[in-house]
Amino acid sequence: MSDALDDDRYGRRGGRCCVIGSEGVTAVAILASNLLLNATGFDVAAGAQQAEGVVHGLRVIYMAFPLVGFLGSIFFLWRYHQLQRSA
Repeated sequence: MSDALDDDRYGRRGGRCCVIGSEGVTAVAILASNLLLNATGFDVAAGAQQAEGVVHGLRVIYMAFPLVGFLGSIFFLWRYHQLQRSA
């Protein structure tokens, strides 16, 4: 990733856009994880003594989101392969 020195040395400004983009993605990921924790009923004050439904909700989240992402990537790769055949 380029930094502000690249602007001074090479006259390129593309690195700053990447840094701002990655910070935005990080902020969205933190917000989404906090919303998901709140949706399951996670209580920070309870520590390790969470209710059974909370633990089940966390298990579902940790299983469902990667599974959806994996299946989505498989679909897009399959679709890309189909498009390459027809071209």
